[in-house]
Amino acid sequence: MINANAAVLLLLSFAVYGGMSSCVYYNDETHNFYDLTPLSAAGPFTYTDNSTGFVFEVSFCASDTSCEGQSVCQFDGSTEYGCGATSAQAFSPYLEDITKNGVSVSYFNGQQCSNGVTRKTSINVACDATVQDFTFDMVTEVSPCNYVASGRSVYA
Repeated sequence: MINANAAVLLLLSFAVYGGMSSCVYYNDETHNFYDLTPLSAAGPFTYTDNSTGFVFEVSFCASDTSCEGQSVCQFDGSTEYGCGATSAQAFSPYLEDITKNGVSVSYFNGQQCSNGVTRKTSINVACDATVQDFTFDMVTEVSPCNYVASGRSVYA
């Protein structure tokens, strides 16, 4: 259950940032409040996979990527692939390492792959006070068209 202070912060965030997907999350288990809204204005953020040459572009809680309506976009040099719609965003507790503080943001309903699966991306954002906005650590394709990214931010 959300305590009174968290509820007020959530309501204020919705009032101020009502024009985009909500970028706030309250973790009931840890009682931590996360507001990634500053990352919406600072992005999109890019990551280049040196082994494949793919470039990933992420715009937290907004569809400011090159793929229309998508918060996550992948480029292969000639084609863009939507890897997660802004309208299908979900927050959850940090999934990568339970000993770290942070939050996970997942995006579903990306572009359909040749195997019939729609692309999706989960981004694990660890708290790091030394990172001004957001920095990628890695992006992995854990199964066909299912991507998991790791990064760090002061806002997590």
